[in-house]
Amino acid sequence: MPRIKAVIRRKQLDGKEVLRFGNLSLDFKNRLVFVGEEELKLNRKEFDMLSFFATNTNRLITKEVLAEHVWGDNTDAADNLDFVYSQMKNLRKKLKDSAVDIVIENVYGIGYKLDII
Repeated sequence: MPRIKAVIRRKQLDGKEVLRFGNLSLDFKNRLVFVGEEELKLNRKEFDMLSFFATNTNRLITKEVLAEHVWGDNTDAADNLDFVYSQMKNLRKKLKDSAVDIVIENVYGIGYKLDII
C-alpha cells in the first residue's frame, strides 16, 4: 500500500519530490516542511493533511474525504470527526504562527480549502 501511494503521489506531482507555494516548501521524500529556510515541525497527521491539501490546491475537501485519506478506512466507524477538527486546529495555528503564504479556509458545514495568499 505505501508503494502504491508513493506512485500516485509522484504522478500527481509530475515526479517532483519538493512542492513550493510562495515561502512554503514540502519535501515529500523526507517528509519535511520549510517556511523560507526555517523548518516547520509538524506531526505525521499534520504533514499528511498539508500534503493532501497541497496536491489538491483550490479544491474543496470535505471532512470525510480528508479523514479517509489521512486516517484510512477506519474513520467509517467513528461517531464524529472531532479528531479531524483537533488536528486541523493545530495545523492552522502552526501555519499562522510561521507566517506562511497559504491559508486553509473553513467552508462552513462542508470542509476545507487551501488558498495561496
